[in-house]
Amino acid sequence: MCKDYYNTYFHPNIGYMAVVGDITKDEAEELVTKYFSDWEGKDVPTFTYKKVKKPLVRKVAMVDRDNSVQSTISITYPIDLKVFTEEAIKARVMNYLLGGGASGELFQVLREEKGYTYGAYSSTNADRIIGNFTASCDARNEVTDSAVAAFIDVMTKFRNEKVSEKKLQAAKNYLTGSFSRSLESPQTVASFALNIARYNLPNDYYKTYLQKLNAVTVDDVQKLAKKYVKPDKAYVLVVGKASEVAGGLKRFSTSGKVDYYDKYGNKYDPTMSKIPAGVTAETVLNNYIEAIGGRQNVEKIKDKVSVIKGSVQGMEIKITISQKAPNKLLFWMPEQCSRRLYLTGQKAFKLQWEKKYR
Repeated sequence: MCKDYYNTYFHPNIGYMAVVGDITKDEAEELVTKYFSDWEGKDVPTFTYKKVKKPLVRKVAMVDRDNSVQSTISITYPIDLKVFTEEAIKARVMNYLLGGGASGELFQVLREEKGYTYGAYSSTNADRIIGNFTASCDARNEVTDSAVAAFIDVMTKFRNEKVSEKKLQAAKNYLTGSFSRSLESPQTVASFALNIARYNLPNDYYKTYLQKLNAVTVDDVQKLAKKYVKPDKAYVLVVGKASEVAGGLKRFSTSGKVDYYDKYGNKYDPTMSKIPAGVTAETVLNNYIEAIGGRQNVEKIKDKVSVIKGSVQGMEIKITISQKAPNKLLFWMPEQCSRRLYLTGQKAFKLQWEKKYR
């Protein structure tokens, strides 16, 4: 399957190559020709995707992990933010102020002020097809609902109130420094070249990047916050111990209910999985015995043989399990050059190897 995937999608006619280092263009072309000239092009399948629907109201989704002592919280939804646009640059500044690091509003409130988590962050991701906004943290079970409430409060306040000029300048200073430091890496320079080619960007896109970054204003930040920070039209996803946290989450759902999903994203009704009153391991076994013919018929069986066949890493395996009343069991694997014989009784237990492993 991996080989088929590679042969289907990995071809030079849709590829890009960037070479950065102490090398001339002629030297690079010679090496590329030498090592890649035999790589043949081929038509590659393309796909269209359904447009992801944005939530019209706030919904709460629960993934139950019964052994969890803390919850993973994500407040998320799709956004129509395209990559490498001026708006994407402004959105990066906006997101840094909201939850891009330890100085962000989310971190300062949920960790420093409330003590609900070790860290609360957000991301505003641009994409060619559909982007997304996500605010997230891990919080103890007993403060899960309080953490969600804090997220919503901070996001609402961030939409409605302008940030200070001082905070904005600090954010731009940090992002400017990060950009400048990234240029020390050849990989970063290569990625810039690839982005210009792949997304048909102006050749001076990165040369003018810092100018665009430093031109972002307080009004720009609030405009982008109102456009992309939407705590009332979001999916509140919580993965944790439902029996301790789900009840407190209902108030955040516009419908007043919590939707349950399994770990594969399949929706289900948790009330259908509850064990009815009076059901025990003994009653389950008794019902099973009755379903297969009753205890009297089962007790008539004196011998039982089960044969299990399979393949592991190209090696065929056959296991034979023989049971004989009242208390004997044989576990036999001849293909693995071994035979294990277990005889159990009141006073006997024997393990015998017929042949040694190679």
